[in-house]
Amino acid sequence: MDNKSRVIYEKICEANDRYSLFDEDGGVLVALSGGADSVTLLRALREFFPGLSVFACHVNHQLRGKESERDREFARELCREQKVPIEVLDFDVASFARESRTSTETAARKVRYDFFAECCKKFGVSLTATAHTASDNAETVLFNLTRGASLPGICGIPPKRYDNSGITLIRPLIFVTRDEVEAYLAEKGQTFVTDSTNLEDDYTRNYFRHNVIPLLKNVNPSFEDTLKSECITFKDAQIFIEKTANNSMTDDVRRLCKLDNCILSEVIVRLYKQQTGKTLIENVHVAKIAELLRCFDKGEKREYEVCLPGKISAIIKDEKLYFAPTVRKSRCEEAVRYEKELSAGINIIEGSPYAVYLSESPDIAVRPTDISDLADEYELCDSVILDGEKTDGRLTVRSRRGGDVIRSGGMNKKVKEILSHKKIPVGERDVLPIICDGENVIYVTGSAICDLHRRAVSSEGKKLKILIYRKRTTR
Repeated sequence: MDNKSRVIYEKICEANDRYSLFDEDGGVLVALSGGADSVTLLRALREFFPGLSVFACHVNHQLRGKESERDREFARELCREQKVPIEVLDFDVASFARESRTSTETAARKVRYDFFAECCKKFGVSLTATAHTASDNAETVLFNLTRGASLPGICGIPPKRYDNSGITLIRPLIFVTRDEVEAYLAEKGQTFVTDSTNLEDDYTRNYFRHNVIPLLKNVNPSFEDTLKSECITFKDAQIFIEKTANNSMTDDVRRLCKLDNCILSEVIVRLYKQQTGKTLIENVHVAKIAELLRCFDKGEKREYEVCLPGKISAIIKDEKLYFAPTVRKSRCEEAVRYEKELSAGINIIEGSPYAVYLSESPDIAVRPTDISDLADEYELCDSVILDGEKTDGRLTVRSRRGGDVIRSGGMNKKVKEILSHKKIPVGERDVLPIICDGENVIYVTGSAICDLHRRAVSSEGKKLKILIYRKRTTR
């Protein structure tokens, strides 16, 4: 065995030993595009594992005209030379994408994977080998990091994955670099075809391939191998988190609050998948749910709701976390609307859990002495200083109204959008106190103050101090 072949053989064996990809006396379907990577995969499996039954399939997506037809005929000829049975599919992916109203990439992937399952059934195998390499993995990791990814995203391409169609996808070349692939083929004198779109920088992954990774390899020539080792470490950490989360599954809020953040996030994701049947939930939503669980642990025992994409809500209620379809309330079911003109001293807001204290004391640093009546039932949750010289003396507190805006940061902002951006729970938004000067919104509790009062603390003249209280919750 020559040196270039030995490198490929040892790395395939390393991946197989670590991830149990295939049985050397079993059978496997190779997804053969005709490119360098898939040609290497086909030849290497035939050369190094004589007891392995190798089959092949090729999909002509009909997206590149004569070039697609060239690739199809190359794949057929290679399999004839290697004495490998092959199945070929010609499919108009562009038309299918239009009909199914999906992207061309999504449509092509569905066509391929359906064909993999069909070919596996015909050849009597359950494994489909794709030719993803360590170089592909490096591109994927960098791409995911740039977009923002959780731990599974920076683990890279999974070496082994079970597909919904019932087949198992394996990547025997996942530790092999593209340079090693090309060296192996050159030593064999083996030709291959090149997809012209891989030479363009119009696609993000191609940009990483042609521009970013070469720069990184100037710093570390073994960058792809180094990243391979890091991905193994990341994957081991992910496996540990998954196993720990599996043993920690619960919807009991008290128990959830005691979990470490990484385990809690994984449990939230699993509960979401189990209860909704959906597979994707954004990290920002997982973080918000975890944050509300921590609030509950601190004694804030009220009900919470986080609206998620797909008309699903995460709900914390009766010390349980669960996911359910979002219920849009009709107007008659909405929270009680209120409006109250503020007077100096304590202002209890009927129909809400809030009370507002207005102080006209010239010294805003002095804590009012007449709020002791609130202490037992309410707790301070927010405060603001307003410029008394810029009010007309008719301050009111009210619930939110449709179309409310506040002049803040030099522009008119919708109160609805501010509350959404601040991740205020949906159930809180309609009862949250809004401070108004006549018809103008000048303060949104905990979220925004209008520009006229932004520098009230440092301004000269009369100042108004507003303290906002919320009813205490019991443990």
